[in-house]
Amino acid sequence: MDRLPQFVGHNLVARLCSFRAEAARTRVDPMWKSSELARWGKIPVSAERQQKDAGYDLTLVGRRSHPRNGQLWRRCSPVRAAPREVPEGMMQRSLSGIVAGFVVLGGLFLGPPPNLTGYPNSIASLGDSITRAFNTGGVPLTDAPGNSWSTGTRTSVQSHYVRILAADPAILERNFNDAKSGARMVDLDAQVSTATEQNVAYITILIGANDLCTRTVAGMTPIDDFRSRFEQAMSTLSAGSPRARIYVVSIPNVYRLWAILKDDLLARLAWRTLDVCQSLLEDPRSTDPEDVARRRSVRQRNIAFNTELAEVCAMYIHCRFDQGAVFEDPFSPGDVSRRDYFHPSLEGQRGLAQVSWAATFDFTDQVPPTSTATTAPVEGGTWVILAAADDVAVAGIEYRLDLGSWQRYADPFCPRRRKKRPVPGCRRKTGTSRRRTS
Repeated sequence: MDRLPQFVGHNLVARLCSFRAEAARTRVDPMWKSSELARWGKIPVSAERQQKDAGYDLTLVGRRSHPRNGQLWRRCSPVRAAPREVPEGMMQRSLSGIVAGFVVLGGLFLGPPPNLTGYPNSIASLGDSITRAFNTGGVPLTDAPGNSWSTGTRTSVQSHYVRILAADPAILERNFNDAKSGARMVDLDAQVSTATEQNVAYITILIGANDLCTRTVAGMTPIDDFRSRFEQAMSTLSAGSPRARIYVVSIPNVYRLWAILKDDLLARLAWRTLDVCQSLLEDPRSTDPEDVARRRSVRQRNIAFNTELAEVCAMYIHCRFDQGAVFEDPFSPGDVSRRDYFHPSLEGQRGLAQVSWAATFDFTDQVPPTSTATTAPVEGGTWVILAAADDVAVAGIEYRLDLGSWQRYADPFCPRRRKKRPVPGCRRKTGTSRRRTS
């Protein structure tokens, strides 16, 4: 990996991703990885696409992931960053080579830094009662996080944590379930704050069912509000956990819940008695046009929410969306709790773990791509050109200056001086320089 120079007194950091398309499957299924300071990349591409599309962050780093079962895959490549402060919550290794363990001090988790290649060494889950495995334990109507599809420890569920642990014991007891039963998208930012303190390598997000399942259709969260809340949470998470791989899971198809259980007497009784998701499940056997339209509106909102999740996730190269895998899963009545006929049963948690695991990052690849930065003098400043190389293709690069916010790299640019004054000549030379480097 190459050390990046300073440009006009700026510290430059960059991160990137690459992708591979293989013909074994027709479904686009990108896989991601990143390394060192770089962030993970997330840019939708078609399976036919084979072109390079570079992007950067100005202190290079990145990761990649090998394809699983011939799926389309992507990877992010690293470039060594300039010396930097160790992020809060990261334990520094002493010169004497003391192995870092972990401690809890003043409520703040301090442990080894998140690893950026291979299987993650820590995991946190964000979301609602689904991720808390509500109503699957020995005590009815309570959380049972040990049964969670994401961070649970029950072997029969085969959660993401259990699967990772089987491949790499470094994650042992470094699983955090930060989800809250009843949470809506508006509550996600608070969960993010908790997760960033835990300094983890892998974060799962499954939230939105409670934004759909309200007492009335009018009570559902507006789409614009849903998106803005998610954008805020992702911004906080990306800034607070720049080394984490973020996996966003689609909201399950609640309309299917109505379709497979509407003729079950016990299910209808539970829905009415427990006041479950009345925006969808009120008067479940009615064929009146108003009731049919009401159910369809809930389904359309479900789809719209998943679209927003995918679009916002795509703004961050270290975020991975499940491409609708969980929403499209044809779950059966046996996957639904017999206690409330709404939440996933223990078998449902196992199925959710299996489906979501198949669509997450591929953690087996440990070889990152490479990235470089070059400069060209122009009148009044320095032209910065970012590039990346990989044995397949580069999907995107992000960059930042002086620990500022990450942004996508599209074209060569001229950094401003530290005092925020425009660089004379750079702006006037932009058009010519772009033609020269295209």
